[in-house]
Amino acid sequence: MSEPRVDPFDQTKIIPGVPELPAEATLVLPPDQPKPTQPVPVQAKRPWKAIAGSAAAVILLTAGMTWWFLRPPAPIQEPLPDKVPLPLQGYVDAAKLGDAKAMRMLGASYTYGLGVPVNKAQGLAWYRKAADAGDPAAVAEVKALEGRK
Repeated sequence: MSEPRVDPFDQTKIIPGVPELPAEATLVLPPDQPKPTQPVPVQAKRPWKAIAGSAAAVILLTAGMTWWFLRPPAPIQEPLPDKVPLPLQGYVDAAKLGDAKAMRMLGASYTYGLGVPVNKAQGLAWYRKAADAGDPAAVAEVKALEGRK
């Protein structure tokens, strides 16, 4: 029987010692329970099954990740340039007359999908037109958008 020791979680309790068992014992039971009549196996007889299962899981995970990252990108659906939504028609008319703020608003609308489907390329083109027309906010937005690429 081993020495009694102090419980590490509750320093006021003392844990009694556990009696020493013979080396052929395969199952450790509390001292008040009888020993089983048949030995209980400690390890599996076929460890290769666990290894094969783990290898299969790694292969499937690798194949899935490879497919995800190497798949072709989804085609980008460009909105027709002829059809401008009614809420943006006023901005388009003002932009044709050279209004830099209207050009910037069209850039924001296409970049962030405000009233139209998101189209970053068309939004950046409108921002560049507004920057060329002298809008300082559009210049900052062009720098920010080109910095993300």
